[in-house]
Amino acid sequence: MRCRITNRNPAPGEKREGAGAAARAVHGHRAGVGGTGAAPLDAWLDGIQRGARGAAGALTVGSTRYTLGYLLTAVELARAQTPRDGARPRAVHVRTAESLSRPRAGELDLVCGSVVTVGAAPELAGFEVMEWRRSGLALLTNLPADRLLGPRARVGELPALPLVVPTTRLIGGFLRGWFGAGFRQTLTVAAEIDTIGYGFELLRSGLVEGCLLVTQGIAEAAADGRLPEAAGLRPLTLVDETGPELRVLSGAFARLGERAALARDHPLNVLWRCLAAGHERRVSAAR
Repeated sequence: MRCRITNRNPAPGEKREGAGAAARAVHGHRAGVGGTGAAPLDAWLDGIQRGARGAAGALTVGSTRYTLGYLLTAVELARAQTPRDGARPRAVHVRTAESLSRPRAGELDLVCGSVVTVGAAPELAGFEVMEWRRSGLALLTNLPADRLLGPRARVGELPALPLVVPTTRLIGGFLRGWFGAGFRQTLTVAAEIDTIGYGFELLRSGLVEGCLLVTQGIAEAAADGRLPEAAGLRPLTLVDETGPELRVLSGAFARLGERAALARDHPLNVLWRCLAAGHERRVSAAR
């Protein structure tokens, strides 16, 4: 018998099962980047607020959970470059689906996030983009090896696998691109989840046997031991034989032309340069 599991956002005051693991994962990720210690968001605000002082208006910067480390690395560089007087900026958590919509609406000056791109990426028109990574999706699984064809799966083979499907717009964008708007009728959906952390817990508990759709970056972090909440789950490479090619682009996004209209020492330009320098450090360290 197959049961379908769906998690939902809790009502006010209701505790979500599995939230503890997600919180621990965020804490571990933050504490391990740039030596910022136990209060990385405070360090981020303290470092950037000096640059916002004396500028016209406050700098408002967004970050998804999985790009927060990029910001924390940039903070270590920015703190030594920005003046000490001025107004305190705002740091905002954004969902991946908001990576372009919120800066486009003028709510944020800069976002570190991820977007789904198709082919030449027309969705990025109107943005200045600092690209850190462009990749596809992968799978994390608890299925026995004898139920799989090997360490790789093709997109066309997904309907034969029991899938744990995040309801995020990013993963949904891939599934709609591959299988159309009715992808739920095409796929074998063992569970739908609101958060990746809940998917980790479902698979590790054994309550569900299947494959969790994630970005390649998350799969690599799990394989390398950088996501302890995903320990014991095996990564599978997902080969996209469809077209046009769908990719996840991770990077920094700002409205096109905005930085050019500002002074070089404006906090937005300082932070942009520090993000670029932090990325170069990561690339060099990986060689």
